Amino acid sequence: MKITFTPGSVFRLFLLIIGVLTYLNVLVLIFWFEYDDPFPTFTKYFDVGQERNIPTLYSVIALTVAATLLATNARHSWEKCDGQHRYWAGLALIFLFLAFDEGTKIHEKTSNIMEQWITPQGYLYWLWVIPYGFAVLVLAAVYLRFLVRLSRTTRYHFFLAALLFLGGAIGLDMLQAREAYLNIGSDDTILYCVLYSLEEFLEMIGVAVFIYALLKNLADESPVIRITLLQ
Repeated sequence: MKITFTPGSVFRLFLLIIGVLTYLNVLVLIFWFEYDDPFPTFTKYFDVGQERNIPTLYSVIALTVAATLLATNARHSWEKCDGQHRYWAGLALIFLFLAFDEGTKIHEKTSNIMEQWITPQGYLYWLWVIPYGFAVLVLAAVYLRFLVRLSRTTRYHFFLAALLFLGGAIGLDMLQAREAYLNIGSDDTILYCVLYSLEEFLEMIGVAVFIYALLKNLADESPVIRITLLQ
């Protein structure tokens, strides 16, 4: 049996899932602020600000899909002997780590360690952004040559995906941290909830764009990708 799909059809599927999860999260916030959370189980499973629920599972799966596609690109690069396979493989390992981090929240433990040397306050109320932000800068420097050698279309989509994902994961997270710092000890404010909702939305969209770019790169000149399932 053969399954045929295009990068565009996969991207639209991811957008549909993200749209549904975003809609359910909006309902959670409406129920929370207008009706004092009448459905706590629904909130538990669909609030993107909580852990170990449906949005978290989706993000772990999406990041794992990206890691798998990166590994596939690494294999194709190795077969072509273009000298880029190590970069692809390195990105695959990074995205596997991100998937693991999404499920286990390693970055939050990093904040606890950083508090031994730095006082958390303001935009740096969550200190994990310091080591992770530094890691992003190092990776950007290491991968500059790799990015330059990509096709213009792939490079554009990579930059767009990075802008969306990092804008949410670090940019909006710092704004969210400041809001939490200004309201220590109080319940989550409307602004705080809006910020973490936007953060998760941008992260999910960023990964979806990245997956689209990886599929486009694999498709090369062929507009169709086929998977054969053997009985």
